[in-house]
Amino acid sequence: MNSYQIENPNRGFTFRKTGPLDMRFNAKFGNNNGSAVKARDVVNNYSAVELSSIFQRYADEPHAEVIAKAIVQWRKEKELERSKTDNKGIQSTLELRYIIEEAVFRHNAEDIMEDSQNPQEGQGAPCHLTKKANKLQRYRKIWRHNQAGALSTQKKRKKLIPLYEKQKVHNADSVMRCFQALRIETNDELQHLQSFIQSHAIRDVLNVGGRLVTIAFHPGEDIIVRKGMEQLVQSGEFRLLTPEDEGLRPTEDEVRENSKSRTARLRAVEKVK
Repeated sequence: MNSYQIENPNRGFTFRKTGPLDMRFNAKFGNNNGSAVKARDVVNNYSAVELSSIFQRYADEPHAEVIAKAIVQWRKEKELERSKTDNKGIQSTLELRYIIEEAVFRHNAEDIMEDSQNPQEGQGAPCHLTKKANKLQRYRKIWRHNQAGALSTQKKRKKLIPLYEKQKVHNADSVMRCFQALRIETNDELQHLQSFIQSHAIRDVLNVGGRLVTIAFHPGEDIIVRKGMEQLVQSGEFRLLTPEDEGLRPTEDEVRENSKSRTARLRAVEKVK
């Protein structure tokens, strides 16, 4: 995938613009194994345990359990509101972003309140927490009933959505990690990479002197590539061109020019016979 796909809101990869929760690499025919599973199917059908598992396994998200429970709770509450609205489950990237932001904010706010020393009886939350909570609550009504029991009108929603898109993303790392995990799960990425790196296609396609070069942005991907290249080298048909353990990492100058490269690892082998 590339930046053009990520930044296209209709593909469902970005959390900065509203769009459908799709995330399939091949949006026309489903993912590589012919499945029509979309990210919204994962978000709306997986249990809290399953969601927490993919957030931990594919993204090392420290708030995985908190976020997973919030998603399931949101679904349940929305289900009860179906008689009052036409919303059916979690449908958009912006809605999922909001759920993650709110879940992590509430969890962190609870920790701050618990850590406060000698709180006075009846003392409210710190001022900065109250301001953030009020700001989040303002946008909650785009998808859910407010405290008065009424959703924003369609006209108000259209005004609120672009305003929310422009807002600074709270807990952006958690949002990014969860979106990454959902993309990997939706497309079964690691399994397809495993199948490719262990197949005979590499030996069959490359001539002597030909090179296989990979760039991995996720630790799980890099482990699969590293082990696969080790096996190729052990076969005697390939030689390793990059450092065995670390691969090649971007320089500080590269990261300054392209921040998206900061987690990249490049590995390469060359066919010798």
